[in-house]
Amino acid sequence: MRVDTEMHLQFIKLTSKKQICSIELRMRAKDFPGRKIDLRYLVRRRGEEVGFLWYMAFPSEKYLKVQEIYVAKEFRRQGIGLQLIGHAEKLARRRKYEGLTLTPRPLDPEIDTERLVAGYEKQGFVKVDAERRIYRKLLGG
Repeated sequence: MRVDTEMHLQFIKLTSKKQICSIELRMRAKDFPGRKIDLRYLVRRRGEEVGFLWYMAFPSEKYLKVQEIYVAKEFRRQGIGLQLIGHAEKLARRRKYEGLTLTPRPLDPEIDTERLVAGYEKQGFVKVDAERRIYRKLLGG
């Protein structure tokens, strides 16, 4: 378990769905045990399960692929999603990736795609493949 004191979030590497108590988050954590390139984290704040992250770390690629970022409904609009993007950036830097890639897709019918894309663009992501809706953020220095 890793604690990010700046954000007061805990990132618990997942090896089994049994580690997740929240039914909502357990539903998002699919395909266990998964592949060796998959990195899944349960995210807690003050002991409460607030989110879920799933990365695909292809050693031969230049970019860390963010497969899924999910914040539980009751914790949305509190800046947690931004903090999860920050975690992804730190992980990518530690592993010497040039940046991140992701495909914005709402995982909840209450979130519209335009708002989601605008949020990613505000964080520095740019569309690099319109057909497949892939966005990339270069990390630099």
